[in-house]
Amino acid sequence: MIALVTLRFGSRPYFDVSGPQLDRYAARHGYVLHVSDGSGLPDDRDRRWAKVPALLQALGAGAQLVLYLDADCVILDESQPVTNLSVPLAGRDLLVGRDSHWNANTGVMLATARARDILEAWHRVPTHDPETASRWPVDELGFNRHVLPAFKERISVPARVVGTPTDLVTGPWIRHLMNGTPAEKRARMQAALASAEVC
Repeated sequence: MIALVTLRFGSRPYFDVSGPQLDRYAARHGYVLHVSDGSGLPDDRDRRWAKVPALLQALGAGAQLVLYLDADCVILDESQPVTNLSVPLAGRDLLVGRDSHWNANTGVMLATARARDILEAWHRVPTHDPETASRWPVDELGFNRHVLPAFKERISVPARVVGTPTDLVTGPWIRHLMNGTPAEKRARMQAALASAEVC
C-alpha cells in the first residue's frame, strides 16, 4: 500500500488549490490519503511537528511507501506515480528534498516502512533539544541538527539539480512553493498548474 500524507491547519488561501489536487492524485493512483490537522502533539511544540506522527500513523496502518507533501506543494504531472521516487531514494529508508546545498527541506519526503525508527527518533528531538519545538523552521531544524547526522547512511538527500526530477522545489513533477505570503503562494500554484502539462 502507498499512502500520501499532508498537514493542513488554520486557514490558508492556497488550501483550495493544493487540497483538491492531492485528493484527485490519490484517487487516480489508488493511494490512501492521510490529512493531519496538527492536533494531538504531546507537548507545546509547533504544529508543523505533526507531520512526523502523521507519517508514523500512515506506516502503522500498513503503508510500505508514504509520500509527505506540505500543503504548499502541488503536483505538476499527476500521471507520475510515487514509485518514480525510488530512483532518488537509492535503496535507503527515507528520501528528503533539498532547498539548498546545505539544507534538507522536510516539505517533501518519501518514507519506507524501514524508516519507522528514524521517524520515532525525530519525533523525540524536542524532548532533548527544546529549542527545536518552536524555533523556525521547527521540525526541519530538528531534522538537520539531529536526525540527518545520526542516520545519514540511511537517508537520501540528493543534490538539488534545478529543473530535474530530483529537484523537489522547482522541478518538473513536484513544486514546493515555500516562500512568499499565503496569497502569493496560491497565485504561484495556480500559475504553475496552468503552465504545466497536468496529465
